[in-house]
Order: sequence, then C-alpha cells, then structure tokens
Amino acid sequence: MIRVARTLLAVVALVLGSSPEARPSIPVQESGGDDYVLASGRAGRIELGTSADEIYRFFGRDHVRLVDLFKEGMFSPALEITLPGSAVAPAIVVDIREWPCDEFSVWGIDVRDRRFRTSDGFGVGSTAGDLRRSYSLQITEAEGAHAAVIDSLKMSFALTREGPIEQQQVRSVWIWPDPVAVRKRRCPRRDESAFTKESRLTPEWSRRALAQNRARLIRNVSQTKHSKIERDVNSYGTCDIQGRNSHSRCSQRGECSPFLH
Repeated sequence: MIRVARTLLAVVALVLGSSPEARPSIPVQESGGDDYVLASGRAGRIELGTSADEIYRFFGRDHVRLVDLFKEGMFSPALEITLPGSAVAPAIVVDIREWPCDEFSVWGIDVRDRRFRTSDGFGVGSTAGDLRRSYSLQITEAEGAHAAVIDSLKMSFALTREGPIEQQQVRSVWIWPDPVAVRKRRCPRRDESAFTKESRLTPEWSRRALAQNRARLIRNVSQTKHSKIERDVNSYGTCDIQGRNSHSRCSQRGECSPFLH
C-alpha cells in the first residue's frame, strides 16, 4: 500500500511538473539521421530506461501526453508521443515504470509510425512474409495478441488479421522491456540481488520464470493447505518481472508474456 501511494504521488508530481504553468514549452528537436531507427531496446532517440523528464525534453510538452493504459485492470502509466509529419497519432506510446532505477522511465516502446525502420528496412507496413524471409519468428496469439515474435531483435510485430498470414501487415512494433540492460546502463550500483543473469524478459525467460514461481507457490500451498491458493496458482501463474512475485494473468499455453503488451 505504501509503494502504491508513493507511485501515485510521483505520477501526480510528474503531471504537475509538465503543466504549462510549471515549465516552459520546449520545441521538438530537429530530426537527425538516427531518429527513425528501430533497434533492440531503442526507437530513434528513445531508449529503454529513458526518463520521463527526458522524453518531455526531447519532444516538447505539447507533443507528449500522460495517460493510463489500465492494462489487466491495473494502473498502467504511459506517455503518448506525437511527431510532426506522422500519419498517425500518437506515433509512439511508451510504458513507464519506476523500476529498475527508482525513477519513472521507459519500460517498453510501442511504435506506430511507419517511418521507423530496422537496419534492414522492416517496420509498420511490412508483411509477415517479409519478416519470415529474413528472421526466425513465431506467430503468437498469447493474451489476445496476434503478432510475429522475433527473439533476435527483442521485438514483437503486431499484425493485421486480414488475408493469409504471409500477407498480413505489421501495424505496430513492440520493443521488449530489458531491465537488466537498463540497470547496467543507468543505475549500475543498484543491488544486483534483484536481477539474475537470465532475467531479460525474453519468451524463454518468461516461461522459465513462470515454471519456477509456480512450483514455489505450490510448495507454499502444500505447507498452508489452502486449496483456493492452488486454484489461483493454476489459473494465473506468476511473473517475477519487478524484483518481486506478483500475479499476472497468463495465456492458455501457460505463459506470462512481457514480450507482448
């Protein structure tokens, strides 16, 4: 409860700090050669771990809006970013969290602007067939999503459902969270006990974490002999993605999916 209250107070401070009365308007920076590059952990100037304050400085107060995405029925703060010349608004939506460096920063990046491309030219508007010819991918329906998951890029390409799968077009690109890399880059002195060598939130790591945490909770069940807890474990599973165990609804295949959003 104390952590929730602290988080809400920090969000209120972020909103007030971004109001017209509190800070001057900052113009959108001019585009450079790398501003539309999609790469692991990055979309243009936005990197995983970029602070919310930096996002406002990069794009200007008038082009950034704080929203609640209300994912899984819970408070889920995000920043919607509009870009000049973009055919869609918002062009980018970034989930923000206070973890792993105890400041509101970019957790995951949802790119909707077709100008953003990987080094080999893939992005919004590409087809699943295009992606398959260059990468090993999996088509997933986990958590209601319909996406091509590419482990080597640490990205998920959300697809339309129109026509044969090979002709379905990418409608957005999700850049996966990577708290280990963020901690190493932005807060290397943080306690390492909250992280493990493999905790990079890939699909394989997620499945492994689910199995380990589920087994641990079932052991607790046998000790406490509460059958209701066992039913909850079987229904929900856990994802240890914030340095602590927390229930998170899983797909029918038994996966928690931080690589989807």
